[in-house]
Amino acid sequence: MTIRISSPEDLLAALPYQVGFHPRDSIVVMTLRQGAVCFTARVDLPESFADADVHARAFTTRLRYAAAQAGGDTVVIIAYGDSPLARPSLLAVGDSLSQSGLRILMSAVVAGDQWRELGAGEPRHWGHWRDLPAAVNSPCVAEFVGRGYGAAPNRASSLEALRPRPWTGLLPGARECTQPVQAATEWRQFFRLGPPDEPDGWEPSPQVALRLGRSLLDRDFRDALIALLVPGTIPLADLPVPALERARLLVGGALTPPLTRPSQPPWHPQYWLAARTGTILARFISVARTCPAPVSAGPYAVCALLAGASGTGHLCSAAVTAALIADPDHVLAGLLQRLLDHGLLPGHPVAGRPPGVGAA
Repeated sequence: MTIRISSPEDLLAALPYQVGFHPRDSIVVMTLRQGAVCFTARVDLPESFADADVHARAFTTRLRYAAAQAGGDTVVIIAYGDSPLARPSLLAVGDSLSQSGLRILMSAVVAGDQWRELGAGEPRHWGHWRDLPAAVNSPCVAEFVGRGYGAAPNRASSLEALRPRPWTGLLPGARECTQPVQAATEWRQFFRLGPPDEPDGWEPSPQVALRLGRSLLDRDFRDALIALLVPGTIPLADLPVPALERARLLVGGALTPPLTRPSQPPWHPQYWLAARTGTILARFISVARTCPAPVSAGPYAVCALLAGASGTGHLCSAAVTAALIADPDHVLAGLLQRLLDHGLLPGHPVAGRPPGVGAA
């Protein structure tokens, strides 16, 4: 199902749910191809006027590359904040993107609870300040919420969910940090999910989190889980059959909508999948936060791909950073960081293209 945005007011109300949090002192660029969203990218405003041009060029270089990969042809640019740097930064980004052949569909400044559109040409063509539309009155926001998307108050509070918890047990030795275990019982419990419309109360103990994290030291098993949870990232044919069968057995029907009785309304498959994927991501985050370093690098890397698949670029980027802090030599996290450095969002299918083509 497609979420249709039919007006600037709809777009401004829904954009925080697309980004994952309410932007502050930021430039947000939404790139489209033939009217469909390819990806949404955000960057902080520069710290000074002297940095504005260099800042805009660095940001738009990544955007142009990602837009070319995704086939983007149109952009929407929104500057958030009442800083004097907001408007010149927006104009600098817009000029750079226009020179690369991208059409500016809309550009606007949001300051506090008001916004105004910046039209082409001189300031006399710019719109008047208007009240920012309320999210509760937007059908688009209702659609995003129905699919499991939320908007945290700000980026910091959104990323707080990834902060590692203090380890309360004995720190694992060198052997425990390098030798995988199967943890079949723990994974069966992990993928035993409740109804998607009810709160999920699953939380791993430190010992369970460590065993789950150690099981991901088996790269074949880890990659098989990723292939099943984020389809298209790793070809199933490239995986060893035993690892793939083991992962399939443990995942079971976690991502398959159940059969319903004639008297019950059926779950829409897309809503079901979004809710299930959100629950699985939340559980992987709990494992990663609870598990000690360096073992936590594996769960954080899986979190990054799941967040990327849902289009939540800031969580994907933060999870990759957390993985590399836990283990600077983690191979998968290093590969994901290289994708992010090139403006690509790991695991995210963009406008019908394979996962991995997007921007964070």
